[in-house]
Amino acid sequence: MNQPAAPPLPLLAEFFADAPGAMAITEVDSEGEITVIAATTAQARMFGVTVEQLIGRQMRTLLTPEAFANQLAEYRRGKALGSIECEVAGDSEALVRRFVSLWWLGAVGPGRDRFAVVALDVDVSDRVHARDELSRLLESYKALVKSLPDSMFRVDSDGTLVELHHAPGGRSLFAVRPERGARFSALFEPSVRESVDAGIRRALATGELQSLDVAGADTGGLPMVIELRLVRSGAHEVTIVHRDMTSTRRMQEKLVLSERMASFGTLASGIAHEVNNPLALVMTNLAFVTEQLAALRVRADADTAPLLDEVARALTEATSGADRVRRTVRDLRAFAQPDADGAGLVDVTAVMESCLRVAANQIRHRARLVRAFEPVPRIMGSDAGLAQLFSNLVSNAVQSLDTDDVESNEVRVVVRAEGRQVVIEVQDTGRGVPPEIASRVFDPFFTTRSIGDGAGLGLAICHRIVQDHHGTISLRARPDRGTIVEVRLPTASAAMSPTPRPFAKVTPGERLRVLVVDDEPLLGSAVARMLRGKHALDRETSARAALARVQAGERWDIIVCDLMMPELTGMDFYETVLRVAPSQARAFVFMTGGAFTPRARTFLAEVSQPRLDKPFTRDELDAALIDAHARRD
Repeated sequence: MNQPAAPPLPLLAEFFADAPGAMAITEVDSEGEITVIAATTAQARMFGVTVEQLIGRQMRTLLTPEAFANQLAEYRRGKALGSIECEVAGDSEALVRRFVSLWWLGAVGPGRDRFAVVALDVDVSDRVHARDELSRLLESYKALVKSLPDSMFRVDSDGTLVELHHAPGGRSLFAVRPERGARFSALFEPSVRESVDAGIRRALATGELQSLDVAGADTGGLPMVIELRLVRSGAHEVTIVHRDMTSTRRMQEKLVLSERMASFGTLASGIAHEVNNPLALVMTNLAFVTEQLAALRVRADADTAPLLDEVARALTEATSGADRVRRTVRDLRAFAQPDADGAGLVDVTAVMESCLRVAANQIRHRARLVRAFEPVPRIMGSDAGLAQLFSNLVSNAVQSLDTDDVESNEVRVVVRAEGRQVVIEVQDTGRGVPPEIASRVFDPFFTTRSIGDGAGLGLAICHRIVQDHHGTISLRARPDRGTIVEVRLPTASAAMSPTPRPFAKVTPGERLRVLVVDDEPLLGSAVARMLRGKHALDRETSARAALARVQAGERWDIIVCDLMMPELTGMDFYETVLRVAPSQARAFVFMTGGAFTPRARTFLAEVSQPRLDKPFTRDELDAALIDAHARRD
């Protein structure tokens, strides 16, 4: 290759002295020595010297051995080409990279064994730093994407996959396996493809984050909700994050359900209170009329007796109907206030009967109910907790039935004793539980129902309640033949059984002085009517008026007091009497239509005075009076 003619070096040197930028003219001899013969101020500054100090210096004295060897190699490579551009390492930490352009000017000097080279030397350290930082960030991004539980996809303006990261082990609603070049929306079932394509178009058009929920079933057939978050990541690209939101949506359902149950509890307690007061009035007067009618029947003649017997039957039927209302209200309160009662001796059969009464309407239209109850010992536990447990089990059994064929569908409830355990079984003839998911049915939020049809908490709550009662719960799946859920609860030991406190009996014919305090005048009259003839009665419709009489020095053997009253509650009345007349406070019997405030529930839990839950019977009233009178002795 012909080398260009050498320019007049003195003129170039004079030009270089005032030229901007880092440039130099070097001379290369046959031994590989590189000598600077002209340089700009900027070039000299890059080596930390002046122009005068740089002129005549050999490059091997300015560079590290490795850097000099690399530069010499580039010089020799450039000799064959006439000119080259290369990137070389700097000779200091500050000078990380230099981008050098070399132009060979040809042979100079005698023997033509020396060559002049013009070098344009640019410090590209900042660019190299930026490139290295970009490379580091790219590696960090790749590592981050790989560690995410979410799948990420990048699509072009047509919705075609150009990049994908499918989270290992992640669930999805994809009907086919994602691959580059496939249309992203085509991965889903046809019913949701248009909404996915519309989300991509909106993200491209607006540049704003788009969010889309897609519901369906995963490859195992279990219900699932995913969230697609779409954002424009380039002029013609959209990045999509695919996130499994099933558990989150279940949790949101749980929170909504908790709020609804809290509202239901408050509403149910309020309704129970309002129903119980008039119901107590009805039942108390029915008991009084029945008692008086029995007395009249003894003296009735032959003509009147049949009519009185018919009236007695009508009263019995009315009393039975009112008692059904009473049981329903009490069952409602148990569900409305699941934490209202503490641990105590529990009749499992009675609690189960209560639950079956509540679920009777749900059951009778779907299946035959078969009871198989044996006498069983009591257990130590919570009435309300067991009521929730049994209710969930019965409800699940009914919901597992596919048809409304009452004759072929059956829900069987078994209660039996086995050793020191009470065994409860709820059996159904429904579709059964597939063996592959039987081990997961007690997991929180696990459900085979669609999103919105349940939070998947029923059996998880059952499991927790059984654990709280130191018992076990198990499920036996019978594919196509139904399911059996078995609960085993330990019986109460003798040491746990409370020893009844001996009550002093009221001497036959002994008249007690009784004060009845209730803001419902008719109910107060009814209670007084039940006690009239046996005891000396006083009545007040205001706790404030009753307190004034106590403070004035009046005393009673028994004070039958309503718990919730306007102005001054029965709780306030009792606490004031406890301070001014402690012995009189021991005479209290509280009537309540439902303790639906936290303070009322706490008060009843802490105070040991007898309590009458409205509506109450004549026998319950007599027992409470005996109890309260005994406490004064």
